Amino acid sequence: MILALALCMFAQIPAAGPPPRIENPAELRAFNRAHKALLADTDVLGQYRRLRAYLATDPELRQAEESHQALLELPGLRARVDDFEEVLRADAPARSDFNRCFARLKRDPTLREAIEQLASAETAASRGRPDLVAGLGQLRERPDTVADFLHTSGRGLPVYPPLRLLREALRRDHDLESQLREAWTRLGALTGAREAVYPWWARAYGETGAVSRAWHALDVELTPFPSRRRAWEDRSIAWAAHPDAVAWRDHFYARVRRDPALAPAFFEYLHLLRVRPDLEDYVERDFAAATGATPAWPPSNALPSLPPWQPRETIRRPEDPKAPSLPSPRVPTAGGPERPTIDRPASPSRPTAPERTRSPAAPASPPNPEL
Repeated sequence: MILALALCMFAQIPAAGPPPRIENPAELRAFNRAHKALLADTDVLGQYRRLRAYLATDPELRQAEESHQALLELPGLRARVDDFEEVLRADAPARSDFNRCFARLKRDPTLREAIEQLASAETAASRGRPDLVAGLGQLRERPDTVADFLHTSGRGLPVYPPLRLLREALRRDHDLESQLREAWTRLGALTGAREAVYPWWARAYGETGAVSRAWHALDVELTPFPSRRRAWEDRSIAWAAHPDAVAWRDHFYARVRRDPALAPAFFEYLHLLRVRPDLEDYVERDFAAATGATPAWPPSNALPSLPPWQPRETIRRPEDPKAPSLPSPRVPTAGGPERPTIDRPASPSRPTAPERTRSPAAPASPPNPEL
């Protein structure tokens, strides 16, 4: 009876029909590749549909997630985000510190404004001076030393090379020193900084460990582009209101990045769905015809295990197929007649001038008899 009812429900779902036309060949390849990969793995497809349905219930969350997905269309940035998220998935204490930090930022706009003021001062300090970034990071790692460093120019503190460079720069630029001092003073006065932000910064900006290495690589990608950093942070802050769903969100993206057919084209696929409502409607109808209604999300069961993540240096976008190149035949070239060479006689040597005739020496005078 139940099976018959299920078959009846599926029978009532109309087929999606042919997809809307995609003119750009590269976009068409990306769409077909990702769409077929999702249809080929019903588990990943189910998680994808559940996540999209969940996002549709919260416009702020959906906007933040879509802005983050747009960032991941950049292959270099996506590689760094992948590595960082995998480190957090494998390190529960680090994930806990990260979540606590952004949960506090979610409910404390004053704290967030203070951090943005500090970030603005740091950006001004490192503009044109990338060698100062490490010193600024060491201040975040050791916030208890900031007051002494900024108010006494660092005298009496351990002299780490990055801090020495920063100290010399601040001695030459008192306006910049004043901006950093004001930003750190404002931040240090907030309870949320010590309770939630500083513990995460100690992990992220520490000198050793997988978390700090992955964060440093991501930070290098985000620092030159404040708008990208803002989009990345906005996403973490928006999800702070949904703590029960974060682990399943991360699990879904971990499944995507482990799928060699889906990963290279997935975020271009999402881009097409955002800019082409007709494609989005077609996709949902096609998926509904294939798998039926969307279950509730996040699931209530435990997270399934996944194979270990293998970091990769770069993620390349699928390239257009190139036509095979045929070797061009060698065309003989007719050379002109060689110019004859004529042996020229050697130039006669210049005659040597004859020596001048010398006058005979005068005869010696006869001796004087009187002497």
